[in-house]
Amino acid sequence: EYATELHCAYMKKFLTDRKPVVFVGMNPGPWGMCQTGVPFGYIPAIRDWMKLEGEVQKPEGELSVRPVDGLNCTKKEQSGQRFWGLFESLCGSPENFFENCFVYNLCPLAFFRSSGANITPAELKGEEKKKLQEICNKNLAEAINLLEPRVIVSIGRYVEDRMKELFKQNAIDHSIGHKCIPHPSPRSVNNTNWD
Repeated sequence: EYATELHCAYMKKFLTDRKPVVFVGMNPGPWGMCQTGVPFGYIPAIRDWMKLEGEVQKPEGELSVRPVDGLNCTKKEQSGQRFWGLFESLCGSPENFFENCFVYNLCPLAFFRSSGANITPAELKGEEKKKLQEICNKNLAEAINLLEPRVIVSIGRYVEDRMKELFKQNAIDHSIGHKCIPHPSPRSVNNTNWD
């Protein structure tokens, strides 16, 4: 809720129609989507390339070691820098990218230890992980069915596994192509020379 204004600006500007290609990321990063409400929310890409504006409030329960400063955040989201940097170099303008593509996250939530360490959905355990996956899978299937892409590009193995599960459950149309690219996070293995 705290980043609704900027998130809605992203949706209104770039989700104007169905998209042939949908990239699916995992969940918000602390210096990206947690700050902006936009997947892979590298601030220079959001503010300067996409030309998005919007107020971001302070979230309830904000950790002092992970402050939310919206577009004023000075920390760098490396995943977003790599992801959006690649498409800026390939497409030039955001309009060229979003004409055929959209970026959506499997999970809209971020998780942190009290120390501020990021916890990805893949790192959750037991019943918590199972419940979260069920909810996220259901929501992702609904989004995919609304967007009607011809190709889904999973960003990282965790998302790829969730997509395979949805295909297996017949939750999404089997005629949709499915590809996977490495996650651009520096924490991800085998992603050197990502861009």
